[in-house]
Amino acid sequence: MSTANKDYVSFQHVKKTYDGANLVVKDFNLDIAPGEFVTMLGPSGSGKTTCLMMLAGFETATG
Repeated sequence: MSTANKDYVSFQHVKKTYDGANLVVKDFNLDIAPGEFVTMLGPSGSGKTTCLMMLAGFETATG
């Protein structure tokens, strides 16, 4: 049995700040396996678009 990570996408304890002080994404964790369908829901300003921008490579995580 293989113990390799089977996740296709994995965010572990991701943080993002634009000004160095205010976190727009705080301790974000997400694992997506191949073939899974994911929907991100949340209020305006919760960091959904920022997380998708990091996933696409248009933004970098702060930590």
